[in-house]
Amino acid sequence: MLNFTGAISAMEATFKLKVLDANLFLALGLNTYQNRIPIVFKGSIKQDGQIKPISGALTGDWESLNPSEFSAGSEVETEVKIQVHFYELNIDNLPVILVDAKNYICMIGGVDYLADMRNNLM
Repeated sequence: MLNFTGAISAMEATFKLKVLDANLFLALGLNTYQNRIPIVFKGSIKQDGQIKPISGALTGDWESLNPSEFSAGSEVETEVKIQVHFYELNIDNLPVILVDAKNYICMIGGVDYLADMRNNLM
């Protein structure tokens, strides 16, 4: 995430899926800067008596896929760890955060905190 020096710190994400799918493993080889596969999360929150949508997307280098141990009668979980290069969060259909490390963009609440630095580098 953006720190007070204006640099984007390394970000990583870890999450668990209750599935063991071949597509997860195939995605390991497909993620390059030219061909990113976004991971999209969607949900809802109840806030001030209203239900609001939340969505997020991220792309990055897949660091690891760790399936849980197999045992009779248990669900299989796969833990995924990603070094994040792009992150987007929308709450109530409003863009809240957009971080794009490759293009040096860090927008929070509609303000691009790296615009001046990016323009100076061009």
